[in-house]
Amino acid sequence: MFSKITAFLHQAAEVTSQVLAPQPTRPEEFQGHWRAITECVTSENGPECTVQSTGIKQHLEQMADLLCQEEEEKDPRDPGAMGPCMEFLLRHKILDTLHTTGSTDYPTGMRREVLLFLTVLLGRVERPLLPHVSVHQPIQKQVCSCGADGSSLLGTDQVQFLRTLCLKLQRDPRLADFFLQDKDSGRKKIFIVAEACLRLVNSQDSLVVMKAYECLLTCVGLEHPVVAEALAGSQLPILLASQLQQHFHLIPSTCHHTSITRCHAGWGVDYAGRGSTHHHSPSTQGLWHMEAFLSWLDYCEQVISSAAEPLADAVCDAIHELLLTATILPKLSESSTEGDLLLSTAVLTKCLQAISCQRLLTEFVSFLLSDLRGKSSTNTVREKLIQHTDHISDEVCHVTLQLFDVLVRVPLPSVVWELVLQYWEGSHQPVLLVPTEQLAEARQQLEEDIRSFMSLVPDHLSSCKAVMEDSGLEQYLTEAHQQVARCRALTFVWSNTAWNSEAEGMPGASGSGEPGARHDAASERCGSSSERCQREALSDEFIPSPSCPANPCSPHSGGSSPTPPSVCEGPFLAAMLTKLERLLDQPYEINLLLTSILSSLAALPLPTMDLWLFSTCSHHSRNVYSVLQKVSGQLHSHAERSPGLLVNMVEARRRLTGMATSDLLSMPHNDLLEGAIVLEEFSKEIASVLFAKKTTAMLMLPPLPAIDSGRP
Repeated sequence: MFSKITAFLHQAAEVTSQVLAPQPTRPEEFQGHWRAITECVTSENGPECTVQSTGIKQHLEQMADLLCQEEEEKDPRDPGAMGPCMEFLLRHKILDTLHTTGSTDYPTGMRREVLLFLTVLLGRVERPLLPHVSVHQPIQKQVCSCGADGSSLLGTDQVQFLRTLCLKLQRDPRLADFFLQDKDSGRKKIFIVAEACLRLVNSQDSLVVMKAYECLLTCVGLEHPVVAEALAGSQLPILLASQLQQHFHLIPSTCHHTSITRCHAGWGVDYAGRGSTHHHSPSTQGLWHMEAFLSWLDYCEQVISSAAEPLADAVCDAIHELLLTATILPKLSESSTEGDLLLSTAVLTKCLQAISCQRLLTEFVSFLLSDLRGKSSTNTVREKLIQHTDHISDEVCHVTLQLFDVLVRVPLPSVVWELVLQYWEGSHQPVLLVPTEQLAEARQQLEEDIRSFMSLVPDHLSSCKAVMEDSGLEQYLTEAHQQVARCRALTFVWSNTAWNSEAEGMPGASGSGEPGARHDAASERCGSSSERCQREALSDEFIPSPSCPANPCSPHSGGSSPTPPSVCEGPFLAAMLTKLERLLDQPYEINLLLTSILSSLAALPLPTMDLWLFSTCSHHSRNVYSVLQKVSGQLHSHAERSPGLLVNMVEARRRLTGMATSDLLSMPHNDLLEGAIVLEEFSKEIASVLFAKKTTAMLMLPPLPAIDSGRP
C-alpha cells in the first residue's frame, strides 16, 4: 500500500519537474546524450551488458537525429558553416571514441551501433566532413575493420556503411585521397575502401556479396588516377577473371549449344531464388550455370567500361589469361571431345553477341583471330576454328560457322583484315567519286552484275514462282538496304586516308612491331578510328568509279582497265568457298549460316570486295560467282538425270515455308533439294546486296528495269 503511494509521488514529482523546468537547447541535449553514453561505457555493468539495456542505442539515435535536424536548418548562404552540435562532435573527437569503444564491442552490440551512426552521419550530412582529421581518421580505421575478422554477423551493416562512403566519394572523387595508403615502403598505393569490399565478397550472405560488388563498381568508376592504378595492382582483376573461369567450369558439356546462344542474363539477377526451378533437370541446371556466367560477364563488362585505362587493361589481361587461354583454348584442341568443342565454341559465340564494350570485345577478337599474345604458331585459334568448319561432325561445323557469322558482324576493322584483307595486295585501294558523266556507265555495270547473279538459276529450275506469288526480291531489297546502311554506319567503312594511315598497325602488316605493340595498336585503332569511320559512313560520297579498280571489267572504262590486285584466298575464304562448292550436299542449317557469312561480307563497303570476291568477271581465280556457277551446273546435271527434280523442289519449298506438314526427311535427295532452294535464294540475296550497296553509293538512281525478268 505504502509502496504504491511512494511510486505515485515520485512519478508526480518527475512530471512536475519536466513541466516547470526549462527545455534544454539542442546543443545541451546533444551533450547530455553523449555524457549518458560515456557513463554507460565507463560504468561496471558486467560482461552481459548490452546496448539495449544501457540505453546507448537510443542515445546514439537521438544524437544522429539532432545532427540531421541541424543539417536541415543550415543557412543556404553559408553551406559549409558548422552548427554547435557538429562543432562539439569534432572538437571532442567523438568519432574516435566511438570507434575505440566499438572495436571492443562493449557493451555487446556497440560495434553495430557505431556502424549505423557513421552510416547516418555520412549519408545525411551534406557538409564536407571528411577533410577534418577527427572525421576521416576514425572512418579510415572503421573501413580497415570491415570484413577483417571474417565474421558475417555485421556484414550487412558493414557493406551499407561502405556503400554510403562510396557514394560520398563518387560525388567528390578528391576525397579518395584520404583512403589511399602506402604499400611496399611507399612504392605502391592501396585503396582501403576497395580492399574492404574485396574482403566482404567472401561473405556467406549472398546479399552482402552482391552489395560489395556494387561498391566495387562504384570504386572503379572514380575519376582518380591514383585510385585506378591502385585497383589495377590489387586482387580485383584476378578476382573478376577467376570468378568468370569458375562459372565457365560449372557449365556442363551436356548443355545444348542452341540453349546457350538463346540464353540471356545481366548483372544483378538473383539466381539463388530461382535455383529450385532448375533443380530437376540436368539440362536446365546447365542453363542456370550459363546464365550465371553471362551475368558475371556483364559485371566484368561494366567494370571495364567504367574503369580508367590501367584497370581496364589489367582486367582484360586477366580475362585473356585465365578464361580464354587457360580454360577455353584447351577445349578447342584436336584431342578435345565433341562436347567440349560444342560448349567452348557456343560460349565464345554468345560472348561476342553479349559484349558491347569495345575494349573487351577487342580482347575476344584478338584471342580468336590475331593470337598476338604468344609466339608465332602454325596452329593458332583462328586456324583451329577454320579447320572445325570442315569437322566430321555436322554439329561442330554448325556451331563454328555460327561463331564466324557473329564474328564478321563485329564492328571492328581488325576482323575483316585478319580474315580476308591481309591476304590481298592493294586491299585498301582509294575509293573515288563517281563523276556525273559516268553514272550511266555505273548503272550499266550494275545491271550486268545483278542479271548475272539472277540468271544462275533459270526459270525452268526455279521453285519460287510455283509456291509464292512473287519472287520475294522486294523483301530482299528492303533487308539489303538496311544491312548496307548498318555497315556504312559502323566502323567497317574506311576512307583512303583512314585505312592507309592504319594499315601498318594492322596485325599481320609489315612494320607492326612487337606482339605487345601490335596488340596496343589494334586496341587504339578500334577505338580511335570509330568516330572517323562513322562520320565517313554517314557520307554518301565514297563510291567507286566505273574506271577505278572497283570496276576493272567495265567495258566503258576506256583504254586499258586496271588489273585486279594480287589475290590469295587465305584460309578463311578458302574454307568458305570450298563449303559453298558443296552447297547441294550439305545440311540446310549449315548452308544458311554459310550464305549469311558471305552476305555479310558482300555488304561491306570495300571496293576490293566487289572487285574480286563478288565480281561477275573472269579473273582466273575462284570467287563467289564462279563457285555458284559451278553449283548451278551441278544442279543442271541432276535435273537432266532426274526429270521430277523440280516437283520435289517445289514440295521441299512448301515444307520449309510451313505450307506443307509432311516429313521432309522422307523425301529422296533431301540435301540436294534444300541446297537448290538455298542456291536460288542466295543468288537473289547477293544481287539485292550489290544493288543496295551501289545505288546507295551513287546517291539517287532510278529503279533498274525488270530486274526479276532478266533471267534467260
